[in-house]
Amino acid sequence: MVSAATLRWVDLPHRDIQFTTTEDGVGIAYWEIGSGVPIIVTHNWSISHAELEWTVPSIASFHVALSERYRVIRFDPRGFGLSDKGFYERGVSESGAQLGLSTEQAALDISAVAEACGTERFVLLGVGSQGPAAIEFAASHPEMLIGLVLCDTMAKVESSYLDVAIRMLGAFSEIEADTGVPVPVAMFEQLAPRNELETWASLDRANRPVGESVTATTRAMGEWDASSLLGRSRRPR
Repeated sequence: MVSAATLRWVDLPHRDIQFTTTEDGVGIAYWEIGSGVPIIVTHNWSISHAELEWTVPSIASFHVALSERYRVIRFDPRGFGLSDKGFYERGVSESGAQLGLSTEQAALDISAVAEACGTERFVLLGVGSQGPAAIEFAASHPEMLIGLVLCDTMAKVESSYLDVAIRMLGAFSEIEADTGVPVPVAMFEQLAPRNELETWASLDRANRPVGESVTATTRAMGEWDASSLLGRSRRPR
């Protein structure tokens, strides 16, 4: 993510939010701006919102700066932002591993967006918690990638810097749902410029699953592990 030191105010480009459907029937929201080599961007799970993230200067300036050199394609992962959350209600097990948030299913989101945009080959940028999904995609679809970029991420969430943050955010989210006490803004100090903490907290709140188990969602993300696939993620040709 762009640091506070590189933050700049930008004119927001025109972008139309569109929707596509994955192979397993989940609706995915996405937009694209810029021109050139296509780059599909996956953002951290709790701050991905195809519309509201444009109200956050650091995120907006990152997208605009990237679009000066690339055709930027951004989407909300399943279960977050404007993408479909209804798959939780289709008889899916309550076990975290089967919540519809596995790395394999997340890779289906990327495939669906690439097909909808008509991009046969592209650069894939995996950010934060979406790193394991990006690695999964690279291992299973190497012929589609021009390059794989992993930013501030890991192959295995457990014991990583995000592990504690994801579990804490899940716990605080449950408390907020039960008591109305909001998630502490301090939770976002490691992610956001200090002057944007409130905005990032609002973005996370807009992403909060409705009518679903926050605990199960958190458990599913905490189990993401693509480390066994690293040997299969070869340099694209």
